[in-house]
Amino acid sequence: MAFSILMYGRDSDLLKTRRWVLEACGYHVWTEDDLTEIPPSLAALSFDLLIICHSVPAEDCEIILELATLRWPAIKTLVLRAGVSGCHTQLLSNVFEIAEGPAELVSTVNRITNQVGLAAHVSVQ
Repeated sequence: MAFSILMYGRDSDLLKTRRWVLEACGYHVWTEDDLTEIPPSLAALSFDLLIICHSVPAEDCEIILELATLRWPAIKTLVLRAGVSGCHTQLLSNVFEIAEGPAELVSTVNRITNQVGLAAHVSVQ
């Protein structure tokens, strides 16, 4: 059974790219650019991992995490960051430096979700 990922960020192009990379590795990925409240269409679903992208302002991180953990108490969290970012300092979660690239993102998601069998190699040209 594929793990379901909810990815939140403010840059729609990056969300699409990251979604494509993770879906190519077998994950089910939903993206959102506004999670001030969880829409009913998402509330009915179950997610295993919340990815908070580097485009999310630090002040929104805690709110997003609180909303997600209230709805999905067992959800794991991965924070993507670009250099210095306030988001990861507010959360007890996994932090991933986006400069490491798509292959390392997939490897990190595989590790967090314990999905050894999913494709761990992404070719980027």
